[in-house]
Amino acid sequence: MKIIRFMGGLGNQLFQYAYYRKMQQADQETFADLTAYERQSFHYGLELESVFGVELSTARLQDIRRLGYTFSPGDRLRRKFLPRKKTFYSEKVIGFDQELENLTQKDAYLEGYWHSHRYFYPVQEQLQKELRCRRELSARSAGAVRQIRDSNGAYPAEGFPGSKKFFSGQSERNRVLHAGSEKAAGSHGRSGFVCVF
Repeated sequence: MKIIRFMGGLGNQLFQYAYYRKMQQADQETFADLTAYERQSFHYGLELESVFGVELSTARLQDIRRLGYTFSPGDRLRRKFLPRKKTFYSEKVIGFDQELENLTQKDAYLEGYWHSHRYFYPVQEQLQKELRCRRELSARSAGAVRQIRDSNGAYPAEGFPGSKKFFSGQSERNRVLHAGSEKAAGSHGRSGFVCVF
């Protein structure tokens, strides 16, 4: 059994969902820990389901406690002062943590943001089909899309394997958003994509 902790705003949730789907491909018993949204207010809460219509298999509280930690005050103290559980894994680096690829534990609780395409590259086509915005753009966001479209500043993403293929089947709106995000990311040497709401 694998449990993936979800936390943060929609951007982080997207990366965590991508990693969750990759882990589901390898281990059918993969579940989402959503307890962070019960105790703390992150941005607008859990938005994945309402924005993209995806369904998450939620972990049982007893399994979360057996393998990892909740956001309860008691678990926070245990996590801080007692040795870590052998089943608990927290992402050690920002980017790609190679140790995760070699994880052989049958049962593991995984906490991290998973901000590298290398975590979800094997399931990118599946993600492309699943992650479709269900909401219409607000007037403000539609204006941002027009600005991106009018800036004519798109160029191919660097360092993202298969990026042209990844976005080729998406709607015009998403391709425009991707092009604009590449322009913004180019000054930092990173690439990515944006879904504006």
